[in-house]
Amino acid sequence: MNENPISVLVVDDEPVLRELVAFILIDKGFQVLEAESGNAAYQMICKSNFDVVVSDVRMPDGSGVDLLTRISAMKKPKPLVFLVSGYSEISLEEARKLGARDLLNKPVDYDKLCQAIMFCARQKNSG
Repeated sequence: MNENPISVLVVDDEPVLRELVAFILIDKGFQVLEAESGNAAYQMICKSNFDVVVSDVRMPDGSGVDLLTRISAMKKPKPLVFLVSGYSEISLEEARKLGARDLLNKPVDYDKLCQAIMFCARQKNSG
């Protein structure tokens, strides 16, 4: 186990998907918390520091895009954000302009997601 595991907030309104992503990330050695909406996630981010946020795009009570916009405006250290979507309501270019590290399509390749989280968090922490 890592001395300082990468902290990840998983945000999805579908409990089964949220728990699956959290389980996979925990199994890979990440420290994981979960939120059921963008608004709940934002409140958690205001109270704690996370290295990475993995958020669904389409959710009631605060979409992933709303969450990304609020995170981008924060003054405190910002987590890296990966948006996940099964629909194309936002392009990769638009997501990156808003501050997202990447936009992943469902179904997610979890090995690639884990590798991307580790790579980006190391870059963030070393720079």
